Amino acid sequence: YRPSHSILDIALSNNSLSTSGNTGKSDTHIYSPITGQKVEGEGAVSIICPSPLDSEVLSTALFAAENMEEQVKILEPFEHVEAYTIRYADPQSPPVVSLISGIATEHARQE
Repeated sequence: YRPSHSILDIALSNNSLSTSGNTGKSDTHIYSPITGQKVEGEGAVSIICPSPLDSEVLSTALFAAENMEEQVKILEPFEHVEAYTIRYADPQSPPVVSLISGIATEHARQE
């Protein structure tokens, strides 16, 4: 989490956006449904899709997923979803933004 740093510019039209993750500055609040343990690490997952409920549930589920293969499997039944992971290698480096699913269009532009 870097309050003065823009990661993506996103324009929404008839879509919703939800982001789930950990800032690394406070106790995590996301638990793995598989292990029951807190999901550690700094980063986030952002979901863009027509349904606000789907975007909220998917952002948390994908953040708790063990790896990208698991994230892709979770997303398989959903259409019209763009999913991004945001990870920080270290506090001095810019974040790494990866598209998990969807087509990167004019909706998102990496800074």
